[in-house]
Amino acid sequence: MKKGTWKAVAGIIVIVAVIFLVYRASQPENFAKDMEQLRTLTESGSEAYSVEVTDAAGNTQILADSGKEQLAALILTTVSEAEKDAQIAEDVPALQVKIVGEDTSFEAQLTVYDQGEATDAGVLQTINDTYAVQNCGQVLNYLAELGFYTER
Repeated sequence: MKKGTWKAVAGIIVIVAVIFLVYRASQPENFAKDMEQLRTLTESGSEAYSVEVTDAAGNTQILADSGKEQLAALILTTVSEAEKDAQIAEDVPALQVKIVGEDTSFEAQLTVYDQGEATDAGVLQTINDTYAVQNCGQVLNYLAELGFYTER
């Protein structure tokens, strides 16, 4: 083969390798993997993570052991990935639950859109990706039981 042909073949190989690497790097983590990381964190014990809740009125509180364990368990058992993003108006109040590992290796923030009795939608942001989630009503109910401001 001629010198120019080898350069063309080498160039194509480099381009294919770069495209493959960019594609692999851009692949988002999947929801199940992030939820498994959250489960592992919470199973490490209540001292392994902290939970901070901010209600629609802007009040923030760091939850104690039993409250944060129950809230984390509720999130793990009820919240699931939504098939598509919910259409939420900008003026809908939201509550935020932030779970942070003490070693800061994992962080998740669940935003629950407070739509009264129709509450279902939310957004889960982790250090890996952002997911539209559903089945958030029970989380909102529990936050209301803890005394956080809701529309209910």
